[in-house]
Amino acid sequence: MSGQGALLTCKYLGRPIASLGWQWGLTRYQVLSYLIPLGYSTFTYSIAWLTGIAALNPLQTADAFSRFFGLGPLSRLFGIGLYFLVVATIGVIKNCATTLGEEIGWRGFLVPELAKRFSFTATAVLSGVGCA
Repeated sequence: MSGQGALLTCKYLGRPIASLGWQWGLTRYQVLSYLIPLGYSTFTYSIAWLTGIAALNPLQTADAFSRFFGLGPLSRLFGIGLYFLVVATIGVIKNCATTLGEEIGWRGFLVPELAKRFSFTATAVLSGVGCA
């Protein structure tokens, strides 16, 4: 909802949408923004699965995944790798709309408006409290 609110506010105030600060940025940072969360979540989930803390068994998921797509029997390592590849691409695309709306609203509109009125610290605290 916050993304829609930011877009409607821009329209109401006559501001260009470009004022939301949406830009692609350097490709290097886009790649890192994809790989870093993928890396630490893979590490964290691997520990949870290997220690038995997590209820989801990645071996069963990989087998179910290969059956679902009709790939036939796969080695467990290949099945797990394929599972992570699909989750890391389709999962990201699927959740992009929600994330995109939040980023437009909170980081594209709220934070710049707060920064005009408050110090860096106050802006960080207020936007952090608002996101929590």
